[in-house]
Amino acid sequence: MLECGIDWPGRTLTRLALFWACAVITCMASAAVARELEPPVAQQVAPGVYWFAGSTGEASPANAGRIGNASFIVGPLGVLAVDSGSSYAHGLELLGAIRRTTDQPIRALLLTQARPEFIFGAKAFQDAGVPVWMHQRALDLMLERCALCLSRLRKILGVSVMAGTEIVRPDFSLGEGLSTGLIGRPLQILDLGPSSGPGDLAVWDASTATLIAAGLVDHQRIPRLFDDHLEGWLRALDVLAELPLAQLIPGHGPPGSAGLLGQHKQYLQALGRSVQSAMQSGLSLGQLADLPALGPWTGWDGYPQQHVQNLQILYLRLEQRWLQQP
Repeated sequence: MLECGIDWPGRTLTRLALFWACAVITCMASAAVARELEPPVAQQVAPGVYWFAGSTGEASPANAGRIGNASFIVGPLGVLAVDSGSSYAHGLELLGAIRRTTDQPIRALLLTQARPEFIFGAKAFQDAGVPVWMHQRALDLMLERCALCLSRLRKILGVSVMAGTEIVRPDFSLGEGLSTGLIGRPLQILDLGPSSGPGDLAVWDASTATLIAAGLVDHQRIPRLFDDHLEGWLRALDVLAELPLAQLIPGHGPPGSAGLLGQHKQYLQALGRSVQSAMQSGLSLGQLADLPALGPWTGWDGYPQQHVQNLQILYLRLEQRWLQQP
């Protein structure tokens, strides 16, 4: 997941965060060999609710950067597409797969977050006449930094893979969550405040008890602390846990049950305890990689590299708060 950015909240740029965010994708390039990718396949998780599986690992030539999930919901009046893939070509393939699944028109594309694997296919939808929706805070973040992310992806994945890919201007920016009957099926677009990232959204389909959790939840993958507000993220997970949900589509990894919310929350809590303990023990930033393995999450995609990055980012945040105390 390439992110070149900003600490949230406070938007304080840290040297460590900038290093990890802008260098991680270049580190993956030599480890992968480009191959022909299978076209995206829509998989149904509930009546009228479908998802497209993202690849494991970080963005690389081997997966063409297609590491994020995408989804869509079909109603009697049309389709709501959720997230757009990692490139113009990927967006075109997702469009084609949706159209092979249903004859209903695509009424809108919702971008749930400002991360490259979810936003860079949006121009393909917009060129096809599909209005693009995004939260204003996520839009601000995308416009602030994603030109750099796009430039780096072109260097790593190749100009041909990223051909035609541009940062779009959404047709509609949300100031908060909303309820919509656009597709003839009542849906709630949930804005739970600063959490996994500024303006990150989820979609609740009450008719099938399905939550498209997007950036708020990953499954079998270590989540990335970067733009998050950790306390707000934990509160958001508690709010989502109150929903009577039967299945959940995460931002990364396969769909699952409501139990994914607890797994994700437990990791974030264990991460926080680990950093607090390290600081109380007087460990330095460079010694965090030597901490004991963190329980059941060691088998998740991205462990230990992403976990160590999370430790370091949270350590620096807590250190900064401590230094700012009177």
